[in-house]
Amino acid sequence: MSRRLLISRQNQLTLLTVVIASIGVLIGIGLGVLAGLNALYIAVFFVAFGGLFFFVRSFETAVLTLLVLRSALGTFEALQLPALFAIALNMLTIGYVIICWLQRDRIQTDRFWFFFAGWVAFQSIWVILPALGALPNPLVPFSFTTSLREWIRLFSTVLLYLLVMQLKGKVHPERVINVLFLGLIAPLFVGLLQLVVPGALPDVLAPLGLFGTDVLRLDGTMGHPNDFAVFLFLFMSFTLWKMRHAERIWPWVLLLVTLAFFLVNTQTMVVLGMTSVFVVVFSAYRASVVKVLLGLVLVAAVIGLYSSTGAGQERLASIAETPLLNPDMDISRSILLSWKVPNSFNWRLAQWTFLLNAWRESPWLGYGLHTSSFLSLFEKAAHSDYVRAMVEQGIVGFCAFITFWIVQASWLVQRLTRARAGSKQQSLCFALLAILMALMLGMLTENIWNQTIIFFYWWVLFVIVGWDWESPVSEPKTVEPVSVGPMTVGEMPHAGE
Repeated sequence: MSRRLLISRQNQLTLLTVVIASIGVLIGIGLGVLAGLNALYIAVFFVAFGGLFFFVRSFETAVLTLLVLRSALGTFEALQLPALFAIALNMLTIGYVIICWLQRDRIQTDRFWFFFAGWVAFQSIWVILPALGALPNPLVPFSFTTSLREWIRLFSTVLLYLLVMQLKGKVHPERVINVLFLGLIAPLFVGLLQLVVPGALPDVLAPLGLFGTDVLRLDGTMGHPNDFAVFLFLFMSFTLWKMRHAERIWPWVLLLVTLAFFLVNTQTMVVLGMTSVFVVVFSAYRASVVKVLLGLVLVAAVIGLYSSTGAGQERLASIAETPLLNPDMDISRSILLSWKVPNSFNWRLAQWTFLLNAWRESPWLGYGLHTSSFLSLFEKAAHSDYVRAMVEQGIVGFCAFITFWIVQASWLVQRLTRARAGSKQQSLCFALLAILMALMLGMLTENIWNQTIIFFYWWVLFVIVGWDWESPVSEPKTVEPVSVGPMTVGEMPHAGE
C-alpha cells in the first residue's frame, strides 16, 4: 500500500512538472513571436509567467488577485490586454481542472453551471449557421470572426464561473466580497484624475465629451462612461448590502457618497433608473418605515445631484423633444431629427427602427451573434439588448435570452428561500435579485450585455451566494508523510477538501 502511494505521488509530481514545463515552452515561443510586434507584450508575458508560478503555489490568493485586477484593464483595450487576460484566465482554469481530474480531486460545480454551459453551447448555433450560409447575412466573411469572438466571450464567463467555484470551502464568501472592493481603487483613481486634471492626461485616459460639447463624462478605466456608470451602480448595491450588516456604518456611508459622486459625473441617465429600481426593491427586504424612507432619500439625492448639473438638465430637457413626451412628434420625425440634432433618445428610436426593419427579413433565427452593428445605417451597437437579441438571433434566440434571465432569477429565489432568515446570505440573495431587475431595466436602452467587466463581477457574486455561509472554511489538509526506505513522500492537499 505504501509503495503504491509512493508511485502515485511520484506520478502526480511528474505530471505537474510536465504541465509547467510545457507552459514554459509555450511562453518562450510566444516571446519569440511577439518580440517583433510590441515590446510591451514581452513584459506582459514575464508577468504572466510569474503569475503562473503564483497560481500554482497559492491558488486561492492568486484567484482573488485576478478578480481585483480585472477592473483596471479596460483602458488598455487597444493593446488587447483585456483579451490577453481572458485568454490567460481560460487557460489557467482549464489547466487547473485537468490537473484536478487527473489527480482525482473533486471539481466543484453546481446545477446552474451546467445550465449555463449548455446555454452558451446553444449560442454557438448563431456562429455556425452564418458561417455555413444558412442565414441571410451578406457579410458572413466579415462577421464570422466577430461572431466567434462574441461566443468566446460568453464561453469565458462559463470558465470564470467554474474557476470561482473552486474556491468553495477554501475561502469564505464574505471575504471574496471584501476583496472585490479593492477593484474600485484603479477606476476611482483614474476617474479622479479625469475630473481634476483632464487636460493633462494622455489620450487613452482622457474623459469623453458629451455629444461633442465641453461637458466631460468620466469613464474611469472602463473605456466608456456608460460602462463605468453600471460598474459604480454594481458596487453601490454591494455597499448598501454591507451597510445593512456592518457594525460601523460610517465608512460604508462615505464610500456610498463617493460612488454616487462619480456616478453623477458619468452623465449616464439610464443608471439613475437602475439605481432607483435597486433601492426600492432592496428596501422591501424586511422592510421598515425607516429603511423605506432612507431608500427614497438616497434615490432623491442621486437624481437631485444629476439634475443640478448643466449636462443633466440638458439631457432631461431633451426628453421633451421625443415622441415619449411630445404628442405632436411621430417616429418618422424623430428619425429625421436624429441625423441633425444631437438627441440620444431620438437616435435610439431611429436605430431600433432600422434594426427591426432588418429583423423582418429573418424573423426566426436572425443574422448571427454580434451582427447588429452591420445591419443599421448608423453602424453602431443596438443600444437595447432586447432589440439586439431579436435582430441577431431571431425569435428563437430572443426566447432563449429571456429564459436565461428567468432561470437566474429562479435560482436566486431558491437560494433565498433556503438561506437562514435574516442572514447575510439571504439579504445578498435579495440584493442580487434587485440588481437583476435593475439590469433588465437598463437593457431596454443600453448595451448592458456587452459590458464584460460588469458581468465579470456579477458572476463572481452569483457563484458565492449559493455557497454554505454558515460552515467554517476548512484549511487544506495534509496527511502525515509516508516513509518508504530512505524516501519520504507527503500527501498533496486535495482540491475538494
